[in-house]
Amino acid sequence: MKHMKYFGMLLLGLAACLGLAGCSMPTPPPKTAADGTPWSEEWVTIGGALGVETPDDFTLLENADTMSSNMMAYAVWSLGEGEPFTTQDGENTTLYDAQLFILLGAAESEEKAAETLAGWMEIGEGMYVLASGAQENYRGQDYTVITYTYASEETPYSAGASAFGTFRDYAVSIEITCRGEAANDPKALLAEFLDRLHYAGE
Repeated sequence: MKHMKYFGMLLLGLAACLGLAGCSMPTPPPKTAADGTPWSEEWVTIGGALGVETPDDFTLLENADTMSSNMMAYAVWSLGEGEPFTTQDGENTTLYDAQLFILLGAAESEEKAAETLAGWMEIGEGMYVLASGAQENYRGQDYTVITYTYASEETPYSAGASAFGTFRDYAVSIEITCRGEAANDPKALLAEFLDRLHYAGE
């Protein structure tokens, strides 16, 4: 996962701690979305609960599902051509104009999902310099949407945006991190995904 070295500081840290390796069998997709739309084979299914219509300019890099072992799943997309980069630790990685990371965590109840989400947001507070925050709704789903720059000078990415929400007994976080021209409006890029994100039906 070297291409994710600097992407999603909060979410990548959580994924690493939980040992997400993408080696489990994927969770079967549902038959329909929450709005009754038939589930499309063209959507990227995450954890059997989310479906993403990938925007034209983005490329799926990874889709890891470990719901059966640690109740977590994630997927990563990139924008723009990748270029090699060496970190301060001497590790080789790949930089993109932007990367988007979706993290899905299953919980024992809706209350536990809300607690998980609150924990993710609290951890992130020390990693971001907040620019804006608001409650927003996309396709009938409520999110806390924030924009920010990064507190650490080690990351080559300059700005990002995140959406945090819960769906039934799942905690959901969608984060995009950007550099160059893409950093001018990370929220607009994030909105492209939120407008294309489907949740599973009953």
